[in-house]
Amino acid sequence: MSSTIVIYSSKYGTTELYANWIAKELKADLKKISEVKSYELIYYDTVIFGAPLYIGKLHQYNQMLNTMMLYPPKLFLIFAVGLKDPSEEYIQVIKKQNNIEDDEVFYFPGKLDYQHLTLLDKFLMRGLKAQIKKHQSLTDEEQRILNSFNHLVDETNRQFILPLIHYVQKNALL
Repeated sequence: MSSTIVIYSSKYGTTELYANWIAKELKADLKKISEVKSYELIYYDTVIFGAPLYIGKLHQYNQMLNTMMLYPPKLFLIFAVGLKDPSEEYIQVIKKQNNIEDDEVFYFPGKLDYQHLTLLDKFLMRGLKAQIKKHQSLTDEEQRILNSFNHLVDETNRQFILPLIHYVQKNALL
């Protein structure tokens, strides 16, 4: 058993992909959030939680916080997956929208395949598309969203996990 666990929430598989890469690189345990019991966390010094962003919110983040309540780890890291370009400014936005104060947050670009979305997500995307089309000029993110209606937009890359890996290697008890 490792002293590090990677716990993830994934709706369409991209966050799961990143979680697998991180767990493999760190030789960490790996579990879906739905499989984790609070008492299991007593065995881990480092907990890494990954989740997709939906309207700026980390999917199942509150469930993760509740799960850790009894046995908070020495080191807790978060990675978010979405379609924005990774930047320190956007990480600050994620922290603010999710009420994250002291924990380290990493951001990884993901993928979007409109054809494989649920009916509800397609409905939300159509609303977003209507809003985007009103803009005079489009950001790169808005262009990627519009492109996703016609073909898969995939920006996943294993290289994005390296800052998180280095942070854990420097700060965690491996």
